[in-house]
Amino acid sequence: MRVILFLFFSFFYLSNISIGQITSPLLQGSPFITNYSNDEYLERGKNWGISQGEDGKMYFANNYGLVAFNGYDWEILAQPNNSSEIRSFAIKNDDIFIGAVSEIGILSRSQKEDYTYRALNHLISDSSFQFNDVRDIIINEEKVFFLTDNGLMVLSNDSIQIYGKGIPFRASAKGIQELIFVANEYGIFRFEDDELEHITTEEQFLGFAMEFVLPIKEDVYLIGTDTKGIFIYNKGKINQWNSATNQFFVKNHLTSATILNKNELIFGSIHEGLIITDYDGEIVNIINEKDGLFDHNILSIYKDRKGNIWTAVDGSFAYIELNLSLIHI
Repeated sequence: MRVILFLFFSFFYLSNISIGQITSPLLQGSPFITNYSNDEYLERGKNWGISQGEDGKMYFANNYGLVAFNGYDWEILAQPNNSSEIRSFAIKNDDIFIGAVSEIGILSRSQKEDYTYRALNHLISDSSFQFNDVRDIIINEEKVFFLTDNGLMVLSNDSIQIYGKGIPFRASAKGIQELIFVANEYGIFRFEDDELEHITTEEQFLGFAMEFVLPIKEDVYLIGTDTKGIFIYNKGKINQWNSATNQFFVKNHLTSATILNKNELIFGSIHEGLIITDYDGEIVNIINEKDGLFDHNILSIYKDRKGNIWTAVDGSFAYIELNLSLIHI
């Protein structure tokens, strides 16, 4: 009888979820999670940006350098010349562009799988420009954009030009047809035809500390803020995204976001781990220590080619298999 009941409830449960996503908040289990602690990846310290290379390896920005993981072994590939922490990076073919404290550089891979690092500061057109942290890096065609505390640096044809000097840029995203940037106190910018265009007014985002920008439709972006929750920019108009759940977002301090699938978005938070919502902002699921994460303080999230999620926290990484038809009950 126990076997029959188990099979019945297993069939009933699995028939009410679709592969790769949990569709009912009443019938939720925990996804399979693999945690990687400090001791496994050679160095301690905070972890920041995450990305996947064309070789399939996972790469992580760490206080001690750029870390690579091939599924079995961890390796520190490079560290800035000034030995500062790496906050951000972006991958293009065999090159990895790195952003550290007051230093930007490029890590190039040879055919022998050897890596060579060189700083790029000497290419900055204004030698007196001070930029401190590089918060984000995005590559579009032949241009590389470095978002810094003091402006936007654009690398093209072995020269780096500065846009928006004095503006503290925080995050970027590729929209449907354009590049989008957000900056503390300033709001949203668009880069097009070698021009940086301010598409919101400063009054609209006065006192706002930006965390992320997430394009969800053409000319529609979600703007994540430090202490004011999530706003939606829709063809020139800015409103609170979901008034019913926004106080929950404010309380738990969102840090990052990405599209999970065609029905759901996923957010990283300081106090509640990972938060999954639908496109209207209704909360579908929350994943944190109760599900097996080492920590609820999410610093960044990344969706890999299999549709699963990697997260970075203070002293570890976690791999969450959300694109899997099996879950813990």
